Amino acid sequence: FKFLVSKEKPSDDHRLLDIEVNTYEERLSCFMWQRSYFYNKARFANHGWNLRWFSLMHDQVYSVPDRANFERHKIRYPAFTEIVIDQNRHIIKLCNPNPKKRNFYLMAPSEEIMEQVVE
Repeated sequence: FKFLVSKEKPSDDHRLLDIEVNTYEERLSCFMWQRSYFYNKARFANHGWNLRWFSLMHDQVYSVPDRANFERHKIRYPAFTEIVIDQNRHIIKLCNPNPKKRNFYLMAPSEEIMEQVVE
């Protein structure tokens, strides 16, 4: 009896500063850090930011963690009405239209990735 588990993770195919552009699907994919929900609540610095592989399209954003079996942990983000940019720190705040739901904070690993994502 053997479990069939995927051993691959996004970083096996991509480096931290890679940007993947798919013009047919109008999709930009890259690594970014996402601020942990636990960090938001407890202000506990361990694992405050998690590396995820993001795919951004004009009407949809989703991400997967950089670990094996990443598809099981895919996040689909709600449609956002506002995006706040901190260009100096490469941080993007995705404001949730529902005030009772949390906002998401993303951090680009480089200025080039930040510019591509904001574009």
